Amino acid sequence: MASPKQGAMEDEFLSCPICFDIFKEPKTLSCLHRFCQECLHNYLLRHKTSGIVRHRGFPCPVCREFIKAPDPSRPPAEWAALIKTDFHLKNLIKFVESRPGRRLNRPDNPCSLHGHAECDLYCNDCQMIICHLCAGISHRGCSRVLTVAEAAKDKRQAAVASIKEISAKIKEASDLEKSREKCLDQLDNQRTAAENAIANIVKELHSRIKVAEDKLMKRLKDDFESLHGKITVKVLQFENDLSKLREKVDMFSSNLESIQDIEVLKATSLQESGNFQNEIDIKSYRSFLANVASIRIKLDKQHISSIHLGDITIKGGEDELIMTNLSLLSSEPSMVEPKSFLDRIRNIGKKNEPVYFAPADLNVHEGDQRPISKRQSPLHRKPSKASSVGRHGVSLPQTVPVEDVSGSGTEQQSSINAAVLTFNNLITHEDRLLENSQVNHQIRSSNMHSESSREFQSNVSRLRTINTRFREDQDTPKLRDLIVLQGSETVLVTDWANQCVKALYGRRERDIRLVLGGKPWAITQISENLAAVSLPVSTQICVIKIGPNLSVQNSFVSAKRYTGLASLSNTMLVASGDSEPPSVDIIDLYGQVLKCFSQDKQGAPMFEYPAYVCVTPSAMILVTDRKQGAVICLTPTGDIKYRFRPEGSRRLKEPCGIVTDSTGCAFVAESRGLLSLTPAGQFGAPLVGPRDGLLEDPRGVTLRAGGVDGLVYVTSADQNVEVLRLW
Repeated sequence: MASPKQGAMEDEFLSCPICFDIFKEPKTLSCLHRFCQECLHNYLLRHKTSGIVRHRGFPCPVCREFIKAPDPSRPPAEWAALIKTDFHLKNLIKFVESRPGRRLNRPDNPCSLHGHAECDLYCNDCQMIICHLCAGISHRGCSRVLTVAEAAKDKRQAAVASIKEISAKIKEASDLEKSREKCLDQLDNQRTAAENAIANIVKELHSRIKVAEDKLMKRLKDDFESLHGKITVKVLQFENDLSKLREKVDMFSSNLESIQDIEVLKATSLQESGNFQNEIDIKSYRSFLANVASIRIKLDKQHISSIHLGDITIKGGEDELIMTNLSLLSSEPSMVEPKSFLDRIRNIGKKNEPVYFAPADLNVHEGDQRPISKRQSPLHRKPSKASSVGRHGVSLPQTVPVEDVSGSGTEQQSSINAAVLTFNNLITHEDRLLENSQVNHQIRSSNMHSESSREFQSNVSRLRTINTRFREDQDTPKLRDLIVLQGSETVLVTDWANQCVKALYGRRERDIRLVLGGKPWAITQISENLAAVSLPVSTQICVIKIGPNLSVQNSFVSAKRYTGLASLSNTMLVASGDSEPPSVDIIDLYGQVLKCFSQDKQGAPMFEYPAYVCVTPSAMILVTDRKQGAVICLTPTGDIKYRFRPEGSRRLKEPCGIVTDSTGCAFVAESRGLLSLTPAGQFGAPLVGPRDGLLEDPRGVTLRAGGVDGLVYVTSADQNVEVLRLW
């Protein structure tokens, strides 16, 4: 059996001087130095310069002797594979490995600097694990270097002490639960007393209103009956005169034929008839009817003064209770009556109900303060009791602030958790005055300045995971963007690492890929069978034809290095990039820049790194800026409609892909998850958070069928596409 010293010499002799591991496919250079094929290949890639190609060779990584290329006509990336393998050394490694008790493996915990050495020491000053060589070289001046076992023992003791201290605090906090319940019960009783007082005041006002109503009704009845009596007397008198006149006319008409001609000539009867023609006054009666028609019965309104029912004051408590406003929202939709605020506090920790902190410290334009409706966001949850209209007519509108830079560009501050309580009541005045009062009691809280992280929880679920790895892939895929073809489930995704576009079908055996010869970033569908892909490194845009196979129909060199890409029409694209200056451009399918948006009306730059873009159904342009941590909405003329840029712990962290549904709601992917924005640019809802475990470093995001089926496709963990169901 070989001695330990002999085994160490064998390991040293059979180890690659680059990776310090046992040789894998050893290659021997003309200087007799040996290296792993993969290590030599990576070395050539790192040092691939025009000098290597021009001199048709490369320096040895150890002795720097010039090594001629095995085939100068081939690219340097293929030289390592062309160098002959040292089969003698390869067989020697197999022989040594086959010996009983010998294993040519690296240490269990190898040093990153000295791969053959075991990391068995711990530098307490630098807080890092090192090997014995590091201890004698780079950590020679450190005051305390321990063995791993001793350092781990100290860490365990410190951890045990911390656990004991935390356990004591947990016990103390648990003892406070009884006191908490008592305090909450007192608050409940005070709230009930205040509600009863308000109800009693309203009841008294209702009784006074009823008295005023009875007085007005009696006055109206008396006045109308008096008027009705006068009209009735006049009408009856006219009807009586008219009836008498009809009788006389009938009698005269019957006697006119029977009397003799001599009597007619004498006109005695005719003279008698003239006596009753004036017995009815038509002109007077017509005037009477005109007076009746001009009568107007109305209530003379007088100035109505408001009645102040009283003020709700909350005294006592620390400043943090007065100045902090927490919005407790339920993530689970329910058809039962939502629980009260205090009940939700009691149940925190019992039913794992999350506490959501409403976003604050954001700039908002006064004109955009409106509640979020179900139509504005496809992810609609039933509001909690604090945001619904109750039996007392209490309305708590909630708005999510954004920075509206249209118009004058002034910024106004508003809080999402501002609440306005409005009571509409009626009261009476003693002198027959019916007064309407509107009492506005406004409760406004300042913005919450806590920098605590928010815990997201939603109803989003994973439907399936699509693995995009192909056998032909040389590297692990790095997905940057994706689309779902209209009217199908086919997914087109860009693979940055393998420089290709992949088509993923419902039947996976049909999956294909198209190598572009450059690193693709964004992809957008132009028409039913055409899509455009941006290649920022080579400053190109490719138009690919979609069919049973993928093919490049057209390719042109762009004026700038574009990353984001979106289709504006069948002939125009919206492209964004970080070329100097960073801009969002409208280009045609030949690469000609039609419009360029880089500065606002004041001449200030609008973007720093506009990585992704999309076009809304109303032809607005949405841009995600990764450096600013913002979402900017542009009009077709380049004016900024709004800029969504939260601050503090709610700041967007490297926002990436963005897409809108048919209603204009936007879905934004950032490094921590997925969120939604309303068409007005307000915070809609956190869809996927870092603790949901659904996404890992999402980049591209897209919807199927405009989002009507609730399915969203997101790239995750480099090579996966996650299909999530929103509802």
